[in-house]
Amino acid sequence: MPKIHRRNRFYCLLFVEELKAGIDALGPDNKLIFALGPVTGLSLPGASRNCVGAKSPLTGGIAKAEVGGSWMAQLKRAGFDAIIIEGKAEKPVYIWVHDGEASIRDASHLWGKETKETQGSIRSELGDEHIHVAMIGPAGENQVLFACIMEAVMIRQREAVWVPLWAPKILKPLQ
Repeated sequence: MPKIHRRNRFYCLLFVEELKAGIDALGPDNKLIFALGPVTGLSLPGASRNCVGAKSPLTGGIAKAEVGGSWMAQLKRAGFDAIIIEGKAEKPVYIWVHDGEASIRDASHLWGKETKETQGSIRSELGDEHIHVAMIGPAGENQVLFACIMEAVMIRQREAVWVPLWAPKILKPLQ
């Protein structure tokens, strides 16, 4: 039997608990789930990983990707082990996670921007050049099935088919 890493178990548990059978993968009932592992954020090799996914619009099954980097370590340090995004915004928004709190903010000024420009705009807006951002670009906004989520502009999560789910939720970046 193959070994399943804890962050995968945590993600799968959330997936099963949160998603109802028969939901439309591109509808508002589908949920984007960002799940961290139990050692995410610690100073250990390979510890800063996250698993993110939702119901796949291509297969109807579990779609997930894993990535390393700094974004998930910062999320853990902000006090979160998972973020579940559900429903649909009325206009473009982003989620600001900081010091144990999360807030939804207007992202109309970011919609249509490339990821590098989005990251720069967020950093300028919040006055911190060290903010870590997970975001989509125009391909994700337009539900291109091979679009990817970018973290720190250089790290991408492209293994899964859930990226087009960000656009129906009108979600631009998550930091």
